[in-house]
Order: sequence, then structure tokens, then C-alpha cells
Amino acid sequence: MDGEPIRQIEAAANDPVLADFSAFYRSEVGRVVGYVVKMTGASVHEAADAAQTALALAWEHWDRITYPRAWVRTVAVREARRSLADQRAVDDRALLPPEAIFLPGAKWQLVVAALAALPLAQRQVLALTADGFSDEEIARELQTTPQAVRQSRSRGRRLLKAVLARKGWSYE
Repeated sequence: MDGEPIRQIEAAANDPVLADFSAFYRSEVGRVVGYVVKMTGASVHEAADAAQTALALAWEHWDRITYPRAWVRTVAVREARRSLADQRAVDDRALLPPEAIFLPGAKWQLVVAALAALPLAQRQVLALTADGFSDEEIARELQTTPQAVRQSRSRGRRLLKAVLARKGWSYE
């Protein structure tokens, strides 16, 4: 009986499914947080909560998820939107000391605000592109064609450039 916890830990350490999920978690958690911020305008703290919830759900369904990168982002955005709708009146920055919060710089905030001005499809394509998704992966996630993805990205970049120029900032 005394050795049972050690045997459980040793068994978990040799579990290839756990190793696979752990590698996925480490590689994606920061990217998912950034994606949620870009898609919803949530704070980093809110986005991290949504990402953690999505990743916990991913672990529960790991054996049934075909495209985990897209699945986790979809669930995280939904969770963030649900949370934002429920808790918009709460100032989450007051909940943590300033040194515990990553506060994006003014340029980052300007880009996030400009992204919010884009149509949803263009915002989704730009955010998924920034996260390293291929046109085919984006098309599958958004249930469209790779050609439509390229067109949305082109239009989105053009509109983003115009919005940023109106706000007095150029990325060129």
C-alpha cells in the first residue's frame, strides 16, 4: 500500500498519451491565450482562464479530438465570450497585484483594438494565420475553402492597415 502512489506516478510518467498531451499543452498554451485576446479583446488574465478551461476539456476528450489546435482555440474563444458576457462589470486587473499581470504595450493594444474593427471572418483568418495555421487548416476550421481564406486574409490585412493608419500608426 505504501508504494501505490509511487507506482501510479511511474505509470503516468510512461504513459504516451499523457506525454503527447503534455507536449501539446506546453507548445500551445501561450498561443491560445494570445489567440483569445486577438479574437475577443479579453484581457490576458481572462484569456488565460479561458485557455486553461479549454485545455482541461481537451484532456478529458483527448482521444476523440481530431484537430486539437483548432478545437482548443474554438473552445477557448467560446469560454472567453461566455465569461466576458457574465463578468464584464468586474475589473480583473484589480484582482491581482500589478507585477503579476502582463500588460501589453500601447502598440499591442492598438492592434487588438484595430482587429476588433474587422469583420469576424477576416479577424479569424488573421488570428489563425498569426498562430501558424496553414490555409488548409484555417479553411477546415472555418468551414470554407483555402481560396476564401487567402481572400479574407488579403482583405483583412488591407483593412487592418487602413484602420491602423487612421489611428496614426503604421506597421511598415
